[in-house]
Amino acid sequence: MSFNAFTPPGLWDRTRMARFGFIAGIILGIGIGWFFHGLISLIVRFGIVMVFMIPLLLIAWFWWRSSRTISRPGNRESVMTWTTASFPGYGGPSPEQTTGSPTRRAQEGEQIYDLDEIKRQQERNR
Repeated sequence: MSFNAFTPPGLWDRTRMARFGFIAGIILGIGIGWFFHGLISLIVRFGIVMVFMIPLLLIAWFWWRSSRTISRPGNRESVMTWTTASFPGYGGPSPEQTTGSPTRRAQEGEQIYDLDEIKRQQERNR
């Protein structure tokens, strides 16, 4: 193996400005990179967080949408009925006394009381 150690005459003179430009570019690049490294790392960190957060937020949003109950406008009223004049003590009726669903419709012969209307009447009478 032989290496050509010959340098053409005037090479260093012809490339002097290019060498100075290269060294100045390296120094300027290091300085600007050092100056903006915080901003660049912030952008990179924000991007990494978004890569992990967007799928989690989408999963949470789809789960929230699928777990909501659909409200039916015609089924919003609550009916409370009493067949006797005695009311259970504090704590409500015992499980043996409870029959049917808590929001059942009034049957024939039972009275329907609008509790909101009774409350409004009591407030007017005060």
